[in-house]
Amino acid sequence: MSEGIPPAGFHARNSLPLLPQDLTDCLEVQPGIIREVPIWPGDPRTRRIRRSATPFESGGHPWIRKSEIIRRVRAALTDATCAVESYCRANGPTPSERAALAAHAIRLAKLDLVCRIGTLIPDFEEVEPGDVEDLIDLLAITPFDNLVHDKIMLLNPTFGEASRAIGGADADLIVGDMLVDIKTTKFDVIEPEHLNQLFGYFLLARQHRAADPAFTVINKVGLYYSRYGHLHSFDASSWTEHPAFPETERWFFAKIEKLNRRFTP
Repeated sequence: MSEGIPPAGFHARNSLPLLPQDLTDCLEVQPGIIREVPIWPGDPRTRRIRRSATPFESGGHPWIRKSEIIRRVRAALTDATCAVESYCRANGPTPSERAALAAHAIRLAKLDLVCRIGTLIPDFEEVEPGDVEDLIDLLAITPFDNLVHDKIMLLNPTFGEASRAIGGADADLIVGDMLVDIKTTKFDVIEPEHLNQLFGYFLLARQHRAADPAFTVINKVGLYYSRYGHLHSFDASSWTEHPAFPETERWFFAKIEKLNRRFTP
């Protein structure tokens, strides 16, 4: 782990607390704390986040310098960009090049939490070899013929105002006219919550399409179970032609509007 240079005024562990002005360039991080955070504002579901320790401590509290975080994040993004460009130029990437790219993807996935829930994993540069091997294995069984389109490929697509209304929701993939949600789960079982989430993204996509006709029309939806290399897809008309669909769609956006009023100061 890159520890960087301690901020001015930092002392040894168990020292007296620093004055507030000494910490203006620092962020406090709670080490070893697992906390439950909402997936988005108002959503009753949560995800578990574990924070790692940082190299600096003062007054019994761990801190990390903002400027050091910025330097390390920029370096990670630059290295990842260069690796992707080199990988795309290669006629036949070697196993070591694949492993290096997988490691960059894992680092970026950790940094993604900063945008989603405002949490930084201080040791985000560290990558477990087992995670790299797992990611390479997932890539090896991916049915690219079903998940690649020569004209429309949207990674982590958002849905304009519809997304912002629920805290910036984004889907996993739009390929051609198909909306895909990726599940990396132990079992290849379609759970009700998987369909509920996919249905929610589909409704957001319809709302965005109504506001922006240039946005792609979603005619198919799918769940891709990455540990099994299996894509389960079906026509969206099985939803839209259901007699209860119009009422359900109205209820969905009315619910969002109600939650926004509740959480808006």
